[in-house]
Amino acid sequence: MENVKRNDTPASARTRLDIESLINREKHHLFIEEVRSRMLFSFLLSCGIGLYFYQQTTIENLIIWLSTLCIAALNSLFLLKNSNRDKTHQHQWKHIYLAAIWGIHWGSIPLIFLTNADLVTSFTVFTLILIGCSMPSITMAVYPGLYITFLTPVFLALTYGMANALPIEQKMVVILPILSYLMLLIFSRMTSKQQTELIRLRILHKASSEENTQLHQEKSRALTALSHDIKQPIQAIHLYSAALLAQKNKPEQITETLEKIAQTTNTAKMLIEEAANAISGNTELSNLLNQLIGNYKIFLSDSVQIQHLGCPEIMVHHAVYVRKILNNAMHNASRFTPSGVIFVKAKLQPNGILKITIADSGVGIKRDHLKKVRQKGVTTDIKNGSGMGLSVIEESCQMINARYSLRSKDGKGTVFSLFINYKIANK
Repeated sequence: MENVKRNDTPASARTRLDIESLINREKHHLFIEEVRSRMLFSFLLSCGIGLYFYQQTTIENLIIWLSTLCIAALNSLFLLKNSNRDKTHQHQWKHIYLAAIWGIHWGSIPLIFLTNADLVTSFTVFTLILIGCSMPSITMAVYPGLYITFLTPVFLALTYGMANALPIEQKMVVILPILSYLMLLIFSRMTSKQQTELIRLRILHKASSEENTQLHQEKSRALTALSHDIKQPIQAIHLYSAALLAQKNKPEQITETLEKIAQTTNTAKMLIEEAANAISGNTELSNLLNQLIGNYKIFLSDSVQIQHLGCPEIMVHHAVYVRKILNNAMHNASRFTPSGVIFVKAKLQPNGILKITIADSGVGIKRDHLKKVRQKGVTTDIKNGSGMGLSVIEESCQMINARYSLRSKDGKGTVFSLFINYKIANK
C-alpha cells in the first residue's frame, strides 16, 4: 500500500499543479476582461471628481492629479494591449502594478481636493470614492491581495485628508473610511474562496466533458469498425440468398426459405447499423438514405424501382429514431407497391425544416381507413390484417420533436413526409 501511494503521488501532484495553473490563467483572463470596462468607468468618475472640485485647489495640484490619471490610464492601455502575449508567471507583477498605480491615483484625490474642505465636501468625496471602490468586482473576489494593494493607499489618503480638513469637533467621522476599508477587506476575503472554488469546479467540469467526448469518439470509432467486420459475412449471406432467389424454376418451399434468410440478414444488418448510430448519435443524411434504399432494393421485383431524387449534404442527429421512422415508411411502400416506382427525396427548406419524403405508386389506402392507421394496432394491410401500423412512427416522432404527414389515394399510391426542425435538432 505504501508503494502504491508513493507511485501515485507524483501524478496526483502534477494534476494538482495543472489545475492550479488553469485556475490562475482563468483568474487572469477574468481580471483583464473586467479591467477593460472598469478602467473606463474609473477614468470618467475621476474626471468628474476633478471637474466638480477644481475650484477648491490650486493649478499645481490639478496638474499633479491630471498627471497621475494620465499615467494610470496610459499604463493600463499598454499592459492590456499586450496581456494576451504574457506568460503565466508575468501576470502577477503586472496585476500588482495596475492595482498600485490606480490606488496611488485615487489616493491623490482626497489629498488634493480635501484641503480646507468642509464636512459636506468631505462626505461627497468619501461617498464617490466608496462607490468607486466597493462595486462588486472580479478583482475583489479572485485577487484579494490586489484589492488590498489598491484600497490601502486610497483609504489611508482619504482618512488623512479628512482628518486634516475637518475641525476637531467633526473628526469622529474619520472613523467611517477606516470602517469601510476593514469591511471591504473582510468581504473580499470571504468571497475569494468561494469564487476560486467556482472556477475550480468549472475547469473540472470542462475537463470532464472533454474527456467524456474523447471517450465517446473512441467508442464510436471502435463500434464502427466492429460493425463493419460483422456486416461483411451477413452481407455475403444476403447476396447469396438474393442470387438464389433470382434463379428460376425453384421449388416453392426453397423460395420461401430463401426469402426468410434474406429478410433475417437484412434485419440483422439494420440492427447493427442502428447500434452503431446509437453510439455516435448522428450520421450523414446521404449515408442514411443510401443504406435504407440499399436494404430494400434487393427484395423488390424487377417491376418496382426505387429512385433517389437527392438530399442535402448534412448531418442528422437522433439517427436511430430517424432511421426507425424511415424504415417503417419504406417497409410500407415496398410491401404495398407490387409494381411501379418508389421515390425518396430530402430537402432542407428555407425555414430550417428538413423534409424527407417517401412516395410510392402502389395500391394506396382508402379514405375511410386513412385516419385509422395512426392508431396503435391498426395496420395498412386491410385484406390480410398484416403490415406495419404508424404507431411506431408516431412514438419515434415524439421522441425527436418531429412530425409527419400521410397522404394517400386508393389505387394511386401513398406519400409519406417527415418534418424535422433541423436548427433545433442540431444545436
